[in-house]
Amino acid sequence: MTFSDLTLTEIRRELLALTAQADLAAGNTRHPSTINGPAHPMPGPEWHIPTRSRPWTVRALTNAADSDCVFVNTPGHMPDEYTALDTANARAVALALLAACDYADHVRAGLSAPRAAKAAAGGLRLVERAKDAER
Repeated sequence: MTFSDLTLTEIRRELLALTAQADLAAGNTRHPSTINGPAHPMPGPEWHIPTRSRPWTVRALTNAADSDCVFVNTPGHMPDEYTALDTANARAVALALLAACDYADHVRAGLSAPRAAKAAAGGLRLVERAKDAER
């Protein structure tokens, strides 16, 4: 069976299952690590992604003025310094990270670099098609 044999609903179900497996394998969930209350300078959900040095922090704010952005703090930032990404750019970064992970996984599995790139690009096109279908 190929992806062309599946309905969009079946593809979405498969993608959700694969994402859940990846989340569990990495010790991550889609749930926020913390939810900052209204008295906090940056109220709203906050995710912490552990790294070797210090975690990344990703925030989405609850106030309407900043709801079109995602705020990111990486190990290269000062602890209270955030980069604001509009939601479209944040999704582009997320997709690029997923594609790079696919590429690295394929190389680690023994595929040559060109075959890994082709395999990773195929997965990314599938995700993009699913997103387009939702619009």
